[in-house]
Amino acid sequence: MHTSLLLFYAGLGFLFEYPSIAMRFWMIDELAVSPARMSAIAGVAAIPWCLKPLYGFISDAFPICGERRRPYIITGCLGSAACWWIMPWTVENPFVATIFMFLGSMFICIADVAADSILVTIARSEDDKGSIQSWSWGLRAAGGLAGALLGGLSAAYIGNELTFICTGAIPLFMCILILFMDTGGTQTQSPKETIIKVWKAFTIPKVWRTALFLFLITVTPGYGTVFSYYLEEELQFTAYDFTVMSVTGYMASIAGTAIYKKYLTKVAFRPLFVGTLIVAWTLKWSHMLLIKRINFGISNTIIATADSIVLTLVGRCILLPMVVLGARVCPDGVEGSLYATLMSITNFGNVVDSEWGAALAGAVGVERGNFQHLWILVVICQCIDIVSLCAVPLIPKT
Repeated sequence: MHTSLLLFYAGLGFLFEYPSIAMRFWMIDELAVSPARMSAIAGVAAIPWCLKPLYGFISDAFPICGERRRPYIITGCLGSAACWWIMPWTVENPFVATIFMFLGSMFICIADVAADSILVTIARSEDDKGSIQSWSWGLRAAGGLAGALLGGLSAAYIGNELTFICTGAIPLFMCILILFMDTGGTQTQSPKETIIKVWKAFTIPKVWRTALFLFLITVTPGYGTVFSYYLEEELQFTAYDFTVMSVTGYMASIAGTAIYKKYLTKVAFRPLFVGTLIVAWTLKWSHMLLIKRINFGISNTIIATADSIVLTLVGRCILLPMVVLGARVCPDGVEGSLYATLMSITNFGNVVDSEWGAALAGAVGVERGNFQHLWILVVICQCIDIVSLCAVPLIPKT
């Protein structure tokens, strides 16, 4: 059942979510970061996730002490822990905070890439398509749920800085798990052989068409960070409200994983993506209810939470088929490089999404304390988002 690997992913989900509320309020209250700048910082912190092919290539081509995965996971976890422990006591401005967020993101990304390589090796030999990946994403969501439940309470009762210190202990727990993990054997090959294998894989139409589709559905501009500012400053959402949204979102992730595993694994990719993308695009318009204060007497928290639940369910049904397909097309010896490349394409798209969204927010005059034109930003982003539907023909028919 690969218990250690699956628990590692649960820890990863917890690590991503637990400090998020403390980080949001720390950046806003202590460092006085504006909405546009917060979105830009988030984009910078996401850059290491665009470099996943580099980490995958290094772990494939340069074993350490005869192992290709374990040493990189341990290094990444220790580096992440150090960043969380140093940051709250040394950072006094947004620039230094951005550096620490970049480094912490890079270290945990290295660990994630090495773990994904182990996962891909297991997934290729499965008879039940997508089983190990469904379990891994489900447990990652479960870890995120636990992090969401505890993160808001931690920020409220022990403060933002001590929450960061507690966050640093999580990668140490993940380091202990890797000691009991079967990381597979070492396949010796030169860096040149690794590059050739990856290049040949990308000449396969199923691979490069899927990669292009992944990029196109993630590159469209987003307004999530700006919308979070709006919820806090204009609608007076508290840490408790954000915790409720995070918790229900992760519950929806777990439910979405279960739905995909039980009902959607045999559905062809094209109709699955057409349906989910149309539903997601339509539901995003519901944000206008909060922006225009049309709540029909219903609590704003309930409306925002309902949006989060449904969009997360749909998003999970978009994500899982892509990671299953990505794992299936990876040849032996370059699991880290190729799978990391496919996943990093989505991460690069998310960086562009964040930076593009920040630029559009500034262009229409949306800033801290002035959300009068937020509805214009939403309309622009939604119109551009239609590109994702136009990209569906790139997806393999089966």
